[in-house]
Amino acid sequence: VAHENRLPGYRKDGESQLYNWLSYQRKLMKDSVLSRRQLDALSTTHPLVSALIDKWSDPLGPWERGLQHLIEYKQQHGDVLVPVFFATANGFKLGRWTNTQRRHRKLSKPLISDEQ
Repeated sequence: VAHENRLPGYRKDGESQLYNWLSYQRKLMKDSVLSRRQLDALSTTHPLVSALIDKWSDPLGPWERGLQHLIEYKQQHGDVLVPVFFATANGFKLGRWTNTQRRHRKLSKPLISDEQ
C-alpha cells in the first residue's frame, strides 16, 4: 500500500492476498466482529486504509450517497445536468453515477428493489 500509494488490487500479482484480507476485514466490521480497538489499529496502518474504513463506515449506501451528492449539485448549479466526467471535491464520480441512473431508467431496469 505505502509503496505505490494505492490500495491493493485483486488482479495485481502479489496483491490478491492483501486485497482478500482487507475484504475480509470489511466483512468482519459489517458483522460487528471487529472491536473499536482493532478498527483503530487498522486505521493507523496507512491513510488510504483509514479512508477505506471511513468509507466502509458510511451509514449511507452507494445509491443514497449518490443521491445526496446529486442534491448538493443541484443546490450549487440549479440543475441536475451533471457532466459525465464530473467528480465531487471528495472524488465521488457523480457524472458517472448520474449517467448510470439515466441509462437504467431508459432500459427500465430498477437498480434497487423496494426491499433494499
